[in-house]
Amino acid sequence: MNHRGRDADPTLQVRRVIWISLLSAVAVYGIVGFTIATPAEDLDPPVPEGLWYGMAVVLGLAAFLAPRFLRERSPGLPADLLSWALDESIAVVGLVAVFLGLPTGIFVVFLVASWLLLVWHRPRASSE
Repeated sequence: MNHRGRDADPTLQVRRVIWISLLSAVAVYGIVGFTIATPAEDLDPPVPEGLWYGMAVVLGLAAFLAPRFLRERSPGLPADLLSWALDESIAVVGLVAVFLGLPTGIFVVFLVASWLLLVWHRPRASSE
């Protein structure tokens, strides 16, 4: 019945579908950010560039630390979903930043960081 570990983790397939949808959402944010955002030279950003980077770093750290905290306190809750949401939120912060006038080059950094963290936190079978 257990063919190549398929039944070892019955939620793995569902988690993979959710994860792929979040990866896709980040790609959509990229498309939206590059097609709709106003060029940075036309706007005066209301928030300093360093603050945006700070938010991304805090969210990235939270993506690593919060799930561990959650697993220790509430075993059985889907901690990986929390990681993915925090990973994706970095792309959302970048999207907001580019809408407020930060250069699209900065937006690329946020998108890449979000994607890399999502790949790092990809769903794995419980034995991995």
